[in-house]
Amino acid sequence: MDKVRIVIDRIESGIAICEQADNYEWHKFEISQLPEGAEEGDEMIYDGTQLILDKAATSERRKRIQGMLDQLFKR
Repeated sequence: MDKVRIVIDRIESGIAICEQADNYEWHKFEISQLPEGAEEGDEMIYDGTQLILDKAATSERRKRIQGMLDQLFKR
């Protein structure tokens, strides 16, 4: 499996529901598989065996989304 970027959409009942960034496929991981400190909205790299937290990509993604919200609501 190639490395893919996924985002934690939500965590419920001990399962992280994640969306693959490039094709909108959904993946489920037990929270014990998540990197330490991972939370909803975080972007990670998945290589088929492990998840690697990408805080820089998460930060950029949040800034981009906040910019869209600011534009939408004219803040």
